[in-house]
Amino acid sequence: GERLWPEAIRVYENPSLKSQAYSGVVSDSAGGVIIGSIVGKGDWLDLVYAQRVDSDGNRLWREEGIRLDE
Repeated sequence: GERLWPEAIRVYENPSLKSQAYSGVVSDSAGGVIIGSIVGKGDWLDLVYAQRVDSDGNRLWREEGIRLDE
């Protein structure tokens, strides 16, 4: 692959999220991606969040992402 952004971006801006695993990425058919992750606030991975990122690396949804497991 080819790097599109000069540096890493933070997908989720939520300081209460302490751990993350099982991420998946799909195209949004508009040049960007939707990233989904199982995350946790402590030792348990029990929350599901998603974030949409455009081709310039900008988050398109809320800074903390969208919680999907509620």
